[in-house]
Amino acid sequence: MTPIFTKSCVMTSTKTMSSFGKLLLAILLCEVTGVASAIISNSGIRLWLERYDQSSWIPNEYLLSNVWMVLYMLMGIALWLIWKNHSSRKKRNSAIRLFVIQLILNFWSSLLLLSFHSPILMVINILVLLTLLILIANRFSEFSKTAALLLMPYIAWIGFASVLNLQIWMAQ
Repeated sequence: MTPIFTKSCVMTSTKTMSSFGKLLLAILLCEVTGVASAIISNSGIRLWLERYDQSSWIPNEYLLSNVWMVLYMLMGIALWLIWKNHSSRKKRNSAIRLFVIQLILNFWSSLLLLSFHSPILMVINILVLLTLLILIANRFSEFSKTAALLLMPYIAWIGFASVLNLQIWMAQ
């Protein structure tokens, strides 16, 4: 019987990770960031939804978690497409560093509003995040149009979140 996964499926050598391994790691990095942020800020979400549920277009908790799960997967795939690209290593690594910075900003977004109850810091964070995402999509497009396109739902969602958070901040 032939094994389904061979050693070469995961690692091509001890120093170089296979493309499939990079894909899994990129998706895991994004998903774990989202899960960690959600776990830490979870206690504040019910209070936030009750306090600011003044608009009919505020998504419910179920929709939020499912949308984010898909967005983190798309982000991971976009990261993988750039990571596996071997043209201009310096430019690629610069794009990856920007991606990691936006992932850190993304992690803090929920915490700023739901744990620290600071709509103004959240608005500032999310506007910086949105600007950075547009820059990242532009950089990613230099390597892979698909990677840039995979970020478009995330950019749209962050744009929506920016408007929502501006509304919350102004309602205070």
